[in-house]
Amino acid sequence: MGLPIQKRARSIIKKEEIRQEILDAGMILFVTKGSMGFTMGTLAKTIKIRLPREFSRSSLYTYFNNKYDLWVEIRRDCISRFESGVMKIYADFELNKEKSEKKAEKKWTMLYYEYVKYFFEFAEKEEMRYIMLYMIGPPTSESKEPPVTEVPKLDLTERASLLLERAIEAKEIDGKTAHNIVYFTGSLMLGGTYLEILQRSIKKIPDSDKETAPDIMIRQSRDYLLLKIREELQLEDLQ
Repeated sequence: MGLPIQKRARSIIKKEEIRQEILDAGMILFVTKGSMGFTMGTLAKTIKIRLPREFSRSSLYTYFNNKYDLWVEIRRDCISRFESGVMKIYADFELNKEKSEKKAEKKWTMLYYEYVKYFFEFAEKEEMRYIMLYMIGPPTSESKEPPVTEVPKLDLTERASLLLERAIEAKEIDGKTAHNIVYFTGSLMLGGTYLEILQRSIKKIPDSDKETAPDIMIRQSRDYLLLKIREELQLEDLQ
């Protein structure tokens, strides 16, 4: 009885690996081709090249019915990656906050700032996932019926509001300024990361570690935006 169970377990693992391969390859194709240029046929060819033995072009539709459903699941996967990083900064902050009495005094405000910094880092290190979440719109549905799959969203203001509510309860910030903080920092987060992506798209010197003009602009711009956010949160003295 043990052998069939092991085979089924391996089969489940293999299917999940193929599914993740489809999500990753699909994301690259969406980002490079856009929603209009993306086709399931091109994706199937790409997966077939990578997994010639495990995958057939017709088997793509056993995982996803159409490109709209695939787009939704790629977004869900991107959000999951983002959320896992958020959970890590929360855990790291809890471990390290006792090292600084000043940071402990403004726990929730500092945690909010760490969240802001993480968003910039995510947009840089996971650029394709960021683009998928904020710059690639849904493909047109192949069905005449309206899509029934709920589109997962990464709502920055919702999480920010929750953290600032805790900061208000702890009397770290004035509740009257909370909404202004959310919209001010949210605008800088989205605007700043978008501009960084545009700067990174400028061709760099091949095979060179030398810092280029776009690199300098990105670094200085981010430093300036984070400074303004610290000032808004009244955290200048904690850095």
